[in-house]
Amino acid sequence: MYKSGVASAKTVLGKFSGSSLPPNLTSTNGSMFITFNSDTSNTFQGWKAFYTSIQSPICSNETLTADNGTLSDGSGIENYINNSHCSWLIQPSSGNTINLTFSEFDTELDYDGVIVFDGMDENAPVLGVFSGNTLPELITSSGNSMFILFVSDEALRMDGWSATYDTNTLGLENEVLGNDIKLYPNPTNSIINFDNSQTKFKTLEIYNVLGQSLLKINLDNSNQSNINISEFDSGVYTFKFMKQGMFKTIKVIKN
Repeated sequence: MYKSGVASAKTVLGKFSGSSLPPNLTSTNGSMFITFNSDTSNTFQGWKAFYTSIQSPICSNETLTADNGTLSDGSGIENYINNSHCSWLIQPSSGNTINLTFSEFDTELDYDGVIVFDGMDENAPVLGVFSGNTLPELITSSGNSMFILFVSDEALRMDGWSATYDTNTLGLENEVLGNDIKLYPNPTNSIINFDNSQTKFKTLEIYNVLGQSLLKINLDNSNQSNINISEFDSGVYTFKFMKQGMFKTIKVIKN
């Protein structure tokens, strides 16, 4: 017997006997009281049931257009709620690429988590899928849109996550620097050459699609050099050239 409310409630949701599977039942409030009765004669295999709770959403679908900001699962100091499905589209009115930095991360491993897309929606390429309690590394988009999806199932809940984002604004000086550096061949099987004679970048850092730093090189004011990435897996990598607060990111395809 299923009742909506505490033990003294009078609203009966259903009374079931025999071997027919009962339908799904939903209470009218935050309590459900269940009783099981059997007599002194025949015995049978019995029954089992599974329950979930429906909670008010604490995160929603948002579009963020500022050059920098914060986002989270919305739970604050509490655990996030079950059955979450929330999204954030980061699309600043100005800017070249977007950097996403997680400051906290704790979700149910393999069941709850965050998916980051390199574009405007879930049809864009995936930059990373994150679950568990390992803090993701820096994630950088290839353009001025990044779509973030948070999902949780009906079972365990954890502390949740929070993140900040900022935008790599493309000014005139950066645009000139970006136009002067050359990488070739791209795509490549192993060697990637670059000409640093005009821009004089000091440092090169290489990231994978998850935003993890794989290699950092001091360029020592060299005009031209090459890097062997034959040991890298096939895929897309971000080459980030930097000097004195300015940088240029270039996507490189490894065959």
